[in-house]
Amino acid sequence: MPRERFLARTLVVVAGAWAAIGFGANGLAVELNAAFPATQIQLAQATAPIAGPSAAAAAPNAAAGEDAFLRQCGICHTVDKGGPERFGPNLFGVVGRQAGSEPNFTYSAAFKKAATWKWDPTLLGGWISNPGALIPGTAMAVYQGVPDKDRDNIIAYLASLK
Repeated sequence: MPRERFLARTLVVVAGAWAAIGFGANGLAVELNAAFPATQIQLAQATAPIAGPSAAAAAPNAAAGEDAFLRQCGICHTVDKGGPERFGPNLFGVVGRQAGSEPNFTYSAAFKKAATWKWDPTLLGGWISNPGALIPGTAMAVYQGVPDKDRDNIIAYLASLK
């Protein structure tokens, strides 16, 4: 694949190999490490968040995360224990839960096929930053991701819901 200048780029490191996923002037482009076939890219193997916090970042704040969640995620997700599903599954107790296991929600085929992990803060960070890059074809791919300034607070908020 010819190299192209990315306008926006995400680097995904999986099992020691990398894939650059970004939007270039000609649309979506994926550049893979030749030693790593594309068929092996799975979110379950990711070991680092897409965009990690900076060294100077403040500690995550669950109260600020609740506000950010309501603005960024609340239209599609609920967080009340036993709460209803919306466009996305209920997220009460999501940290530590098997992905794709909310019993009353119908997941996209792409998500069901790839959902082989348990949600932890690292995987949630990558997912809410850029879901379409992690699982192409997922229904959540229409969402552009939360801003970096809100990501860690939202994760802290979700982790507090037990």
